[in-house]
Amino acid sequence: MMSDSVSENWAAAYYDHLERFFGAPVDNQAFQLPPHTHEIHVLAYDGVYEGCRVFATIDGTMMAPQLGVYAELLAAVETEQAADIPNLLAVALYFLAEEMNGLDGGIAISGLQVVAREFVATYGKPASYFAQPPVLPAEFYHLHCDDQVGTFYAATFISAAEYKFLMEHGPDALEHLFEQHDVDPCNLARVLRVAPVVVPAP
Repeated sequence: MMSDSVSENWAAAYYDHLERFFGAPVDNQAFQLPPHTHEIHVLAYDGVYEGCRVFATIDGTMMAPQLGVYAELLAAVETEQAADIPNLLAVALYFLAEEMNGLDGGIAISGLQVVAREFVATYGKPASYFAQPPVLPAEFYHLHCDDQVGTFYAATFISAAEYKFLMEHGPDALEHLFEQHDVDPCNLARVLRVAPVVVPAP
């Protein structure tokens, strides 16, 4: 794990970067998953996407050696569906660092019912898929601190069928499927019938 001073530098850099693009946070929740002694903070922002609340971690960079990248997680969901998202993002960071041995676009975590049973039962989304955040200015995606470059990955919560499709066909096919059906990732109640699709050649 990196030193406390370096971690604080990165946390401050991400906080300032998010405030520049999203404004001041409307909430800040802290999570600690034993046996870890450090906390994961999840900030909340309104007014980024209409009718949605955006959440962002600012402590993922403490685990940069395990994640293999300086990165934080984002998620945007409709405001009335947002109660479980901070906890899910914090757990995802710990899991990605310890169990997945790295963070990169196109990966997914399944089994969310273990930590959020009611969330999965309500919305039918037992997995989360991570990719670059959509529909944001190009300069949002990277920031600099301590001569390194940090970035963001956005979580989209997906159904069991969508997760199976991802495992069988890969992230490009899943994103093409979402585009083909004009999927709104902010709406957790969305229902998408997954069927074989023709993926355009690169």
